[in-house]
Formats: sequence, C-alpha cells, structure tokens
Amino acid sequence: MESMVKMGEVQVNITSDVKTTEELKVLLRWGWGAEITGKMAFNPSQDLKTGDIVKVIVEKVIDIPDPVEEAPEASADESQAETTASSEVKEEEAEKVMPVNKEADKKQLS
Repeated sequence: MESMVKMGEVQVNITSDVKTTEELKVLLRWGWGAEITGKMAFNPSQDLKTGDIVKVIVEKVIDIPDPVEEAPEASADESQAETTASSEVKEEEAEKVMPVNKEADKKQLS
C-alpha cells in the first residue's frame, strides 16, 4: 500500500500555446546546476493558452507494508506442533500451581 506526503507545489504561467497532441514536460532539479533528478513528459488533457496558470504538486511516495501480507502462513504440521507444545506448557504450569499427588488420587478413588 502506498501513501503520499505533499512536499510542495508551484504555480506557473504557460508561456506558449500547448495543444493536447503536444508533450508538456516537467523537470525537477536540485540547486542551480544542470543536474536533473527527475523528468516527466505527458500530453495535457486540455489545450493550454499563453497566460494560463498550471500547478505542479510534488509528493513523496511512501510504501507502507501490509502486515497481513508479510506474515508467513504456518503449515498444518507447524500449527499442530505449536498447539501440542502449548498444551504441554499449560500442564507444567498447572502442576506448579497445584502439585499433583498421583498416589493420593489413587487412594481417594479406592
């Protein structure tokens, strides 16, 4: 899943007519050097006239991992082993709380 954080925006005046059949290009630069960090070209959905104002929005895309997709599914054998180990631990804990005297239990049953 993706999330976007708005980093900034800029409005500019179109300096020449641009038709929907022509490419409109956007360049992203850092500093004043000739280094281009990103570029994009697209055909606008509407004709643009000289003097029209357009807005360019820059957003940072953040990939948020889905916790359900990341959790590996346990196989049936692993699930059974975990259940058996869990029940053995519960029996041991129960004996610590209430010790089992098997000899006394036999006498009471007789």
